[in-house]
Amino acid sequence: MMKGIFNKRMKTNSHQTKNTLFIVGMVSSVMTMALFILTIFVFPRLFFHWSYDTPEFISFLVAKIEWHLGLNELIASRLLVVIMFVFAVIFGVIASAASNRMNAIQGSLPPPSSNTPIVQRTSSETRALIMKISFYIMLVVMGFVLLTWLLESLSIENARIARITNQKIRGIIE
Repeated sequence: MMKGIFNKRMKTNSHQTKNTLFIVGMVSSVMTMALFILTIFVFPRLFFHWSYDTPEFISFLVAKIEWHLGLNELIASRLLVVIMFVFAVIFGVIASAASNRMNAIQGSLPPPSSNTPIVQRTSSETRALIMKISFYIMLVVMGFVLLTWLLESLSIENARIARITNQKIRGIIE
């Protein structure tokens, strides 16, 4: 009788721990994705000073870092990007640890009866996928930088042509 109560209590504890780890892992995963997306979104604005709308709290945080640490705007904005990226990595490590711990707990429980095959990837395959994704992201950023440079050079050339045309028109009118 005692053995049955003890096993029931252990299963409840194991499931409770698994639920807690699941919630911690999911919250950490959401925070990781949100911070990575926000970091990627504000990176060109803060590093290259592109002008587009960013959330107001980003400008507020840059100003606060400038004021409290006595830094200039460029260093403060780059520091903010690094801080957001570091927090994204920390939350990612927490999510990974929670996932690994859940897998360890689940390994001690009997496996569910399911006929679906489990796909497992090696770490080298995962690393290769991450490298491909990083490469494509870098390609997109480089494409945006080149496109911006091209548009700026065209607008400078067009402004020069417009100035010359205006001077010729003024010369004809006078």
